[in-house]
Amino acid sequence: MQTPYLRMSTVFQRCFVPCVLAALVLAAPARAQGVMNQAGLDTILDAAAADAEVVMIVPDMRAASDALAELAAMFGMEDPEAADLLGEFKREMGFERGLAEDGPAVIVLSDVSTAIQNNDEPTPVMLMPVDDYAAFVAQLGGNGGEAVTAVQLENEEGHAKSMAGYAVLGEDAATVEAYAAGNTGRALLDRVGAYADAAGEGAQFVVFIDVQALAPALKPKIDEGVAQFKEEMARNRDQMQAIPFDMTGVMTAYGELGKTLLDGVDCFMFTAGYSQAGVTVDYAVQLVEGSKIAGYLTGDAPQIGGLLNAMPHQPYIFAMAFDGKALKSDQLNEDLLTGFSNAAGESALVNGIVEYSRRTMGFSSQLNNMASAVYAPDMAAMMTGGFIKGLTVYDVEDPEAALAAWKTSVESMPGMLDGLREVPGAPAVDFKVSWTDNALSLDGHDVHQYDVKLDLPPELMQEMGPGAMFLGNAGQSGYLAVVGNRLVATTVLDANLVQQGITAAKEGNGLGTTAVIGNARQHLPDQPVMEAYLSLDGIANAANPFLMMFLAGQQIDVPADLAPVSMGLGVNGRALGFRVHAPNDTMRFVRDTIEQVNQMNQPQQGQPGGGQRAPF
Repeated sequence: MQTPYLRMSTVFQRCFVPCVLAALVLAAPARAQGVMNQAGLDTILDAAAADAEVVMIVPDMRAASDALAELAAMFGMEDPEAADLLGEFKREMGFERGLAEDGPAVIVLSDVSTAIQNNDEPTPVMLMPVDDYAAFVAQLGGNGGEAVTAVQLENEEGHAKSMAGYAVLGEDAATVEAYAAGNTGRALLDRVGAYADAAGEGAQFVVFIDVQALAPALKPKIDEGVAQFKEEMARNRDQMQAIPFDMTGVMTAYGELGKTLLDGVDCFMFTAGYSQAGVTVDYAVQLVEGSKIAGYLTGDAPQIGGLLNAMPHQPYIFAMAFDGKALKSDQLNEDLLTGFSNAAGESALVNGIVEYSRRTMGFSSQLNNMASAVYAPDMAAMMTGGFIKGLTVYDVEDPEAALAAWKTSVESMPGMLDGLREVPGAPAVDFKVSWTDNALSLDGHDVHQYDVKLDLPPELMQEMGPGAMFLGNAGQSGYLAVVGNRLVATTVLDANLVQQGITAAKEGNGLGTTAVIGNARQHLPDQPVMEAYLSLDGIANAANPFLMMFLAGQQIDVPADLAPVSMGLGVNGRALGFRVHAPNDTMRFVRDTIEQVNQMNQPQQGQPGGGQRAPF
């Protein structure tokens, strides 16, 4: 049963966390440019206890409530509570008087690690901003003249005291009396790293987590989870014999990876905000100096440069560029493979996959950076199994060596499943591969062809149903061509696509040069080593052929120059910042498209049945 103060924390989150959830669910999140409340985030964090392990903040309660109301109105939500979440929160908690609506509300959890160890719930302390403390506690049955006063929340007793513009609320008198501001806000943000301030700017919801404080409690829980998994596997040994690899070993490897991450992360911060520009979600984290995962960062200046410029400019679903030199990829890959190999024990299948991966690591060692896009497929491509119309441009040290490494990876793929063939009763699954040198010659460049098919036995194909088309049957084939110091690769046998890739790789006037991408880059974090864009335009173009088949030629109306959802990863020293931004115009397009598709699905005049429905 929840205490009133834990419930109070729950109500607080129910009223204000929707600002974040709306960003994630409705908006495919994005970045806001607002103005934080009169106090900066470091000043607000000063109010947290020195031993705080988790801190949740709404920097300006009225601004957060109004922001969600705007989002709700944008999407036509008619829930009265969504129109004024702050008012709903005040009514439910009995905070009608004395609350400073434009102030920061703070939840502080200092006993999360203890609660984890004891399988218990943490005890929150809430700091509510007040402009009249006496009136605030009086409505709860308290006495503002007392140092610590008893108050009633939902007919259960708690305690409160005044602290520099806040009412400190807690379950027991001793906790409230002992509570003191840590005045370590700037130090906490410094532990989050170089992206903390940018993440906090304009945010309407903030969560700070001291990972190093929680790690000693979390790591034994990971070990317990792995042990419980092994016990469950042992109890079901007969059923598990049909699985062609040691799942307990794989789970052990994942557990060790989780503990490595806990050892390597100092502090983590999540923020979300909404403005007239859109919704923004930020994740900021700093790695522990000298930790294993910090050692995978090279510290080199970002080099994604203009590699998206080398991508063909046509309707795309998803496009990204990544700096391959930002990470010590060879070391990271080898450590991961070693971990899984050690955990796999005598599992021939897992070890076969590990050895295959080691043989093909020559390609990653050649990589400087890369750009990739999945383009909206045409109907002809979809009917021949080429739904994933992808093209990637690799900037490499030695293009011929990179091409040879790719060829090796294709030709050695069947050996990856050697271990499966040793398992009694395992399905006869195999890779059928081929490689054709100089399959085409385009614009003076030799174009090579690869073909990969996961050959599934008929009984397994029947069991998988339509899903078999993606894993088997059609398989994947594509072209590769060397263009200067770049390798152009496709995931479909589309000569026109690879020709466009060759041209864009040489001329550099492709997708990344468009004004739409240029504007979207303004929302990336500083020093990006990765940029990525999700295009609702491309998704609509991919859906329109289906609509034409099912709805008598109707199509989604796509506005010109619709901005994509942008995502970026920045690296600055040991600090990492990941940001997602969804522009308001894009969210309105989602709203309008939902309405348009719903109208398409309505019965047409003179057709009671309404014909076929759209396939989504």
